Amino acid sequence: MTRSATVKQKKEILFAIRSDRRKTSSLTVEMACKSHGITKSTFYNWCNQESSDSLEPLSRKPKVFGNRLDLVTKKLIIELYEEDKMQSPYSVHSILKANGVKVSPNTVIKVIREYF
Repeated sequence: MTRSATVKQKKEILFAIRSDRRKTSSLTVEMACKSHGITKSTFYNWCNQESSDSLEPLSRKPKVFGNRLDLVTKKLIIELYEEDKMQSPYSVHSILKANGVKVSPNTVIKVIREYF
């Protein structure tokens, strides 16, 4: 079986294994799975996914990138630094922190280096 089976393939295999087990009472889940090219754990994972209607293949791509900075925060850092270019990135960080913006001092430094 391929690494990422389609929903249709998964349902067909689950149906085939269940019907094989109904026909032959001595057939174990492990033997039925082996004849269809999947492991017993894959069978039970698919059964659990089927019961929660989530047989779609899961994406391995991260859903959120925690280290990405939104444009509003970048613009705020740039504006604060442009007001007084003599201030350090750490003072810009302190101002942002006092206003409730969560950003690390290193991120402020990176943004300032990127634009100036």
